Amino acid sequence: MDLDLKILHALEDKEERVDETETLQITRGAFTKDHIFAKLVSRIAGGGMECYAYLIKPNEAMDDIVRDILIAPDQDTTSSHVWVTPEGVKQAGENIAARNYELLGWTHSHGTMSTFHSSWDIDNFRTILHEISPQTMFKKENALYRLDEDKLFVDNYRIEGIKPLQRKIDIIKKVERRPFAYSIVVNDHNEYYAEVWTKTFDHATGRFKLDNAKNPKLEIVDVDDDVEIDIAEIEDEIYQKVRINRRDFTNDHRRYESKQAKAIANRFIHHAAQYLAKNGEYKKLIVTMLTEDAEASRYQMIKTAEKSADETIEVPEQNKEEIVENLEGNLERSEFSRYLDASKKFRRFELENLIYLRTMVDFSNAEKNVAAEELVAKQDEIIHGYQEKAKMLEECADIAANATRALSRYAMEEFTDYNNKKEHKYKRFISSIIGYLATERNYSFGKALENKKRFKVKTKKRLYLREERINMFNQLTRDLYYDCMRNPEMYETQKTFFTAFANAYLNNTGQVDGLIEQHLLGDVESGEKYQDVAFVHPTYNLSSASELYQQKIVERPKKEKVPKEMHTEKSTKSTEEKIIKANEYTPIGKVQPSRRGGIDQFLPAWARRLLG
Repeated sequence: MDLDLKILHALEDKEERVDETETLQITRGAFTKDHIFAKLVSRIAGGGMECYAYLIKPNEAMDDIVRDILIAPDQDTTSSHVWVTPEGVKQAGENIAARNYELLGWTHSHGTMSTFHSSWDIDNFRTILHEISPQTMFKKENALYRLDEDKLFVDNYRIEGIKPLQRKIDIIKKVERRPFAYSIVVNDHNEYYAEVWTKTFDHATGRFKLDNAKNPKLEIVDVDDDVEIDIAEIEDEIYQKVRINRRDFTNDHRRYESKQAKAIANRFIHHAAQYLAKNGEYKKLIVTMLTEDAEASRYQMIKTAEKSADETIEVPEQNKEEIVENLEGNLERSEFSRYLDASKKFRRFELENLIYLRTMVDFSNAEKNVAAEELVAKQDEIIHGYQEKAKMLEECADIAANATRALSRYAMEEFTDYNNKKEHKYKRFISSIIGYLATERNYSFGKALENKKRFKVKTKKRLYLREERINMFNQLTRDLYYDCMRNPEMYETQKTFFTAFANAYLNNTGQVDGLIEQHLLGDVESGEKYQDVAFVHPTYNLSSASELYQQKIVERPKKEKVPKEMHTEKSTKSTEEKIIKANEYTPIGKVQPSRRGGIDQFLPAWARRLLG
């Protein structure tokens, strides 16, 4: 009897011995997402980093095509290793089950290293295979059936009592097979390595034995319902799930040193006391700014402050050191909205902080040899002026946030639109323009256009990180704000384009290319001539810049060769000229004024021009 059973099992194994793991199939979206995830982690960390994710497919799927990747929660990563905590493994299992998906294997990045399986990877792969083998050892198939009046025949089974309305049915059966697990290793250079492990049940011992590893052919599959990629969402998920050891996420936002913040706080307290003594019109605001703790957004206070009534406002008794500490803490904070979800809304803290800081600075600097009453009137005027600036900033920031989101997504479609569904023509063109805004400081959209005109540099595919998008947003806000105050015509031109582009990208993508051609391009074929000169900042005249550039190329005189004996004389003369020019600029005997200790030293040059 036992022998008969063993023979039966052997025949069944032989019948189902079709090796389905010769090919690892993965959708184009999932494969692209895997590479983007790896590149984002390395870029955020500032160098090659490993990272970890799971290969998953829907439970109801009849095939073994990898449809998506799930970033492993609670993972610690370095340049050579990655760990997922037991809590992270448990949480990942819950997330996969909640989405009605199941595991097919795992994927991880090697950063800038080559793709292979290390001894550490082999141990991890073995663990994953044992964990998911109960799922992968069964395959779903459509069962063959026959309907005969009220009877249903499925394989060797007969089911009676079938009603006519139930005659069109799908019957799915589970077929046992070798359990398996897939592994994909990627890196930052778009390389990959695939491997599959299987287990075979040994009836003699009653245990599974591990088969030799195989390298399946990786096949990219195009499907209609492929996963949609949003780079901002992937980046936000990385911030939530990945801890990068020995290297924090890059943050290039301006921070204020303690001594500088303390100096501003002391000066503000001194002038605020004089202001309250003379019953200024914004007494409530000043009292609130002095007494609220460091968590309050004084920018919001300034923006919404109303003139105080004639009633007496009592100033709470508070230790001066405590007030200084609160003000200092507020100045040192790098962002006002640190408790907001940064992936859903662009942070405007950098400019809000400048508005708040500049209000305090100008309030303290209002005293210019005037009487006390005139001083208070001047301080009232300053606060009212900054309320108007805050309202303008709000409008400009909204326009810039929508424009940044739309422009960056349009530029990054080379990563996310892997099936070329949108067929936009100017992805690289827009990427080359906003690349300046994302990576440089004190850059305008017009200046970026000019550089694209003058320097014909091929633009590479580029991912824009959150910090780069925030930099882009801040610079667009700054330019709009600057033009709103000083050049209304240009402000309306930029506002029209940015607003129209953002609306079109969200609602009618077919109009996007037309807007770029209308506002930014003259010669559509070459993409090198810009017709909307009014869009460019007055200091950057594109046509004149092009003529000057061509003139320099054509009329540049050839360099005359200088005899060797004249080199020393020329060098000496040049040094003497530099000394004379320096003396003319700073006469001997006079001390050049130092910026150390000055209030404006806390602001970059563009901020002083913007808010001054």
